[in-house]
Amino acid sequence: MGLNKEIKFDKNLIIIIILFIVVFVLGFLGWMEFYENIDREVSNLRITVLTAGLFYKNIFWPIVAEYMGIAEYNIPVLLNFARLTAPLLLLYTVFFVVISIFKKTALIYFYRWFKKEYTIIVGYNERVHSFINNSIKTAKDSKQKKEQKQRFVLFTEKDNIPLLEEKNLIIFDNEKEIMKKVVKLKPFKAEKIILWHEDDLKNKENLMTILENKKAIDRIKEDDSKDIFIHLENPLLNEKMKKADPHSKVSVHTFNVDNIIASTVVDEYAPDKYLDLSDSKKQLKIIIFGFDNLGYNLLIEILQMYIFPNLNTLQIILIDNSIEKKKQMFFNRYGTISQYADISTMEYFEFFQNSGFEKISDLDMCFTCFKDAMENDFIAKKVRQLYFKMNANLQIPKIIQIAEKTENDILYKIIEKEDQELKIEFFDSVEKINYETIILENEKNEPIAEQIHEFYRKQPKSKIKKSWNQLNAYFKEENFYVVRHLDYKMRFINHQIVPKNAPGISLDLSQLDESTRSMLAKVEHERWMMRKLLAGYIHGEETDKKIRDKIKIHKDIVSWNNLSEDDKTKDDTTIRNLKEILEPADMKVIKLKR
Repeated sequence: MGLNKEIKFDKNLIIIIILFIVVFVLGFLGWMEFYENIDREVSNLRITVLTAGLFYKNIFWPIVAEYMGIAEYNIPVLLNFARLTAPLLLLYTVFFVVISIFKKTALIYFYRWFKKEYTIIVGYNERVHSFINNSIKTAKDSKQKKEQKQRFVLFTEKDNIPLLEEKNLIIFDNEKEIMKKVVKLKPFKAEKIILWHEDDLKNKENLMTILENKKAIDRIKEDDSKDIFIHLENPLLNEKMKKADPHSKVSVHTFNVDNIIASTVVDEYAPDKYLDLSDSKKQLKIIIFGFDNLGYNLLIEILQMYIFPNLNTLQIILIDNSIEKKKQMFFNRYGTISQYADISTMEYFEFFQNSGFEKISDLDMCFTCFKDAMENDFIAKKVRQLYFKMNANLQIPKIIQIAEKTENDILYKIIEKEDQELKIEFFDSVEKINYETIILENEKNEPIAEQIHEFYRKQPKSKIKKSWNQLNAYFKEENFYVVRHLDYKMRFINHQIVPKNAPGISLDLSQLDESTRSMLAKVEHERWMMRKLLAGYIHGEETDKKIRDKIKIHKDIVSWNNLSEDDKTKDDTTIRNLKEILEPADMKVIKLKR
């Protein structure tokens, strides 16, 4: 049953029942005392009827006593209290029942007319559940005024949602025509709208329903633009949506939870933090167990981010059941990367039963990405066992177990304890599903990304015409990857990007020796090229920019040695001018202390 069709037996109802009993007892005792005072006999049934009457008609007024022929009387204190309290309690009870029955409808109009600091969520699944709980918890624990105002209004076709209703959360469940109810709320009055159905096409359909309300969009003030976030798992649909031209009043942002988890894992456990990658003969070997949506996104992020100076091609092994079929689906889209990344596969049973691990004796990193948390734990422990037997070292390979942790689950406490003893990293993916990582995902990197874009736009020979605010989400994302990889480059030269007010002297990287800058520029070209390949580009002759990005052909998808000197200089521009780029973003580069 939907929550808007039942009177919830909550603490408020319990309090009302207790108050009814208390007032009834007081009234009953008061009537008994009254009849004793006037020396009249009366039955208990008559007193019960009179007491019940206090709740729907104020039967005992002084004029009634006169009518009864009682010239002198004293109203007992208990009866006086009961007769005054009972009608008020009845009114409150009626109000409570009406509000309970029509609570959802009343709340719609309340939020429509008065509230603005709330986020609408359309759709429900386990990750929406985690998002709401984590975000409300963060808001409660945070001292930031902005976060404390977070409230959520959830619309879903499912019923009996296992979320506690409180002042920060309102649930409209069991809704058959969900978007009619959303539109009734006037969604553009909300701070944010999140479309999070399990079906991508359903999310797209819901988005179109909201955007069709042209009159509501026209009423939005220019300085009060609205943000709509839409969850899309299909990478092709995601890309198309990102290429939509930005609207001055409504910004549509796509997101994919598995991609957010994957990018966080990849950056947090970057191999240069644990391994010496300065040896030019070194080939980084990585295993990914599980190649469904999370494993797929993990591979995409590794290919784009694990690009280091002097390092040979990555060797990545994908291990899963029916892995060849899954790999083929991947290479149907990204076939051209095979010449730049060594990606091989192994059946799940082969790794264990046929001693497949012995073929990868010098493994560096292992990620477990299966949906089954117990399977992930088994694999992580088994890999540690097999490689410890081979080299008696708990540090190599680096094992990262990606799991959706259940709060206060005794099993996860056991797993975490064992992982700590065996030097296995336990990454809680549920913890990362919150307001900060999804809604504010690019907030940290956007100021720097914007400055990089504007810096290139202002160069004398630049062909970039659009300002940052005129870019669509697809091309903004290009700059976000540049910023993320800056951290990798800075670590390699023992530097770090920090806020302007942090300790440390601001450095000018144009003073780096030419060979170091050239090395970093080469890495940036390789990162850019991999990004283009994963976006579906191929090498081709220079064409008109409008055609180039539609047909996905670029002349610079070549090795570093085949680039022109002018193009090599472009890749060096960001590093050479990093101090100037960072200053407007209130950031700086400092040297790390070893």
